[in-house]
Amino acid sequence: MTSRAVLQRELETLPAACLNEVIDFVVWIKQRKLAHVPETMLLSEAALSKDWDTPKEDEAWASLYQAMAADSEREQEAREWCNGYFGPANNT
Repeated sequence: MTSRAVLQRELETLPAACLNEVIDFVVWIKQRKLAHVPETMLLSEAALSKDWDTPKEDEAWASLYQAMAADSEREQEAREWCNGYFGPANNT
């Protein structure tokens, strides 16, 4: 599964109330981060995607995606526990 597909899947399950925050973050990335990316790097992305966006690569990275999802679930569980024990944190 490509990063774009993972992101699309995550967006489909995201509460509507959070979408504006995601939009703000994407705009920030485009303005701050991509403004400094060399053009050759952006041009090479299409050529490299032919090798990277394959079922074989998806299979090779599947365990990483599963580990990232498990980490995210554990982080959310810890945050919920802390919020219940200490009250909501200001940085969530």
